[in-house]
Amino acid sequence: MADTRGDTVGPEEKTGGRITVGTDCSGIDSPILALRELGIAHEHLFSSEVDENALKVIRSNAEPKKIYRDILERDLDSVPQVQLYVTGPPCQSYSHMNVHKKDTDSRQEVFEQCICYIDEKRPTIFVIENVRAVLSAEKGKVWERISGDLDSMRDTYIWEHAILDACEHGCAQSRPRVFIVGLHKSLGVRHVPWPAKVPLTSTCLDVLDEDVKEGRKIPETSCYLRMCDTWGIPRDTRCIIEFCGSSRSYSPYKNPKPLTEKQKAAIARTKVASCVISKDPSPAALHLGRFLNPNEILRLQGYDPNGVRVPPTMTPLQFSGLVGNAMNGCVLKALFKELCPLLSNGQGGSTA
Repeated sequence: MADTRGDTVGPEEKTGGRITVGTDCSGIDSPILALRELGIAHEHLFSSEVDENALKVIRSNAEPKKIYRDILERDLDSVPQVQLYVTGPPCQSYSHMNVHKKDTDSRQEVFEQCICYIDEKRPTIFVIENVRAVLSAEKGKVWERISGDLDSMRDTYIWEHAILDACEHGCAQSRPRVFIVGLHKSLGVRHVPWPAKVPLTSTCLDVLDEDVKEGRKIPETSCYLRMCDTWGIPRDTRCIIEFCGSSRSYSPYKNPKPLTEKQKAAIARTKVASCVISKDPSPAALHLGRFLNPNEILRLQGYDPNGVRVPPTMTPLQFSGLVGNAMNGCVLKALFKELCPLLSNGQGGSTA
């Protein structure tokens, strides 16, 4: 195979002006959903995903020309070159939520394979998303390896990283994530055009279908309701609670006691929701006595439910878990608004 490193795919090449896109560790293919909501014309050349339920969502909502399964087993030569490459490698090995993380976690190899794609195929723009803890994992050694690999491509790319939080880009959810963006030097851009922060104009409670009583109930005998009793949060409090993260921060089992008003407010969210995670259960609307439904989870993650199809064979719990593990739609849309014009114009101007 000819060595294509250093070459880029022109915006008009074989795509009729559409941006060519590829995603790895695709999940529900959040980048494709975001591009679609923005109305940006694109050709989706490939996805990769090992989770069967995520594959169902991809097939129901996206149209990749090729789906790869295990990224560790695919032939890289067969993977198309694209203009926009977006990936969110598994974050569990770095996440603060993972109390059993190990330095030898095989999921770190997936991150390395994503770097290999960039090095071999040289997309015009690449975007890598991960948890904030990737910067400090293994006492900084993980970030040292990642930045070293990317620095080895400085002859071809300018790259930067930033922490983008959903609540600073129009979404009422606290979800700080590290985004690494690389721009091919052929674009003529000196710095990454990061999106500006915007003030929130809504609250997390605005995502709720207040008149919908059906859904996965919080049963009276549930340990979750007993958590609220222990914390001193009345069960009719109008709020959204993410139980998994809250119970880690304020354990209801070790030396249980009512919390201060400030601590209660940190759990019973009324303005900015806690970070949505993939673990069971999904966030709950305490005053409605139920967990959030798929439409509400999508809104909380910055997506229009009208543009996303839930596979008929998937349970609401399964779908909510996948959405909780996805990239935030508001952040992606804000980022793509800055990056995609560079591709559409074919040549970016200096942002210095």
